[in-house]
Parts: sequence; C-alpha cells; structure tokens
Amino acid sequence: MNLRKKLLIEDISQFGKILSGREKGEEVVRHVKSRLPLLTEDGFLALNMDRVETIDYPAADEMVKGGFALTWGGEVKKGQHLIWLGGRENVLETIAAAHRNRSVVGFHFKDVEGLRKDQWHLLGELPGHLEYTLRELFRASVANAQELADQMGITLGACQNRLTNLMHQGLVVREITNSRGKYIYRFSCRQEKPNPK
Repeated sequence: MNLRKKLLIEDISQFGKILSGREKGEEVVRHVKSRLPLLTEDGFLALNMDRVETIDYPAADEMVKGGFALTWGGEVKKGQHLIWLGGRENVLETIAAAHRNRSVVGFHFKDVEGLRKDQWHLLGELPGHLEYTLRELFRASVANAQELADQMGITLGACQNRLTNLMHQGLVVREITNSRGKYIYRFSCRQEKPNPK
C-alpha cells in the first residue's frame, strides 16, 4: 500500500493527556465523526496517540466501540479506513484489550513512515495463519486466490478458506474482475461485517 491516499491525522491528546471515562471516549468519537467529511474516498483517518500519557479501559472501549459503529453504520465509506497511530505501550495495551474484549481487530502503525512502509500490527487477536494471509495480501495490495496461494506456498483451497474467513471478519473485500466471475481480493481495515459483543 502506498501513501498516495490522503492521510488525515487527528491528535487525540487534544482531549487530554489522560483520557478517562466513557464520556471522554464518546467525545473523541464525536470529533472523529465530525472529521469524516474531510476524508477522501480512499483515505485514512489516523487517531494519533503519541502525546496521550494514559487511557483507562472505559475510554478506550468507547473509542473502539464508537469507531467501529461509524464504520458499521456506513459513515466511514467503502475505501476509507480508521487506524491507530503511535502511542505509548500502556496506551496501546489498553486499546488492544478493548479490541480483544469486543472480538474485533484494529490496525496500528508506529508512525507515518510505518504506514508508508506497510509496517503495522493488529490490536486484538487473529489466529496466526489468518494474520499471515492478511499480511501477504497487504503486501500484494490486490491478488486473486491462486496468486496468493502460490505466494504463500499453500493450496488454493486453503487460501480460499482463509480469504473467506477474513472476508467474514471484514478484513478483506472481494471484487469481481470480469463477466466470468473471476475474483480479486483487497486488504480492508474496515471490518464491514463485524460480530460485536
């Protein structure tokens, strides 16, 4: 993925260096919602956590829940992504716990350079073989199942099963390429079909 897509960075420390309580998380989500109209159709809205010193679980949970609600509700359009950027270890641990407890994953980039170089990690949990498949698709940007299977050294059937699983989690999107029903797959950090708690 290259960074020709527009990147809109929102510093969430504007709401305080210490984010505490559900109300604070809701305030961040309202702000994110107000910024969505500025996002290009293929853009990233990055929640920069670099200057946040600490975040408690209720605030983190509200931000995770609210961010995905914007996606599920269609306010974050197809092709747009909400991502996490930067942050101290204690902040990331709390954000990751909120993702795990809601059975969703988020995407974290250490910095903007990490976004340029496709260096990310998951917040939340995904089985290793699915994370590997997702990473390979991310590197390829777009691929059909056979190309991806060959790249990973697995059977076509195994690759299709993994891609289907990732599609059901909203981490991959499938598009038809021609009238004969040939599919290509793309990475997505939208989680369009989540199964929230």
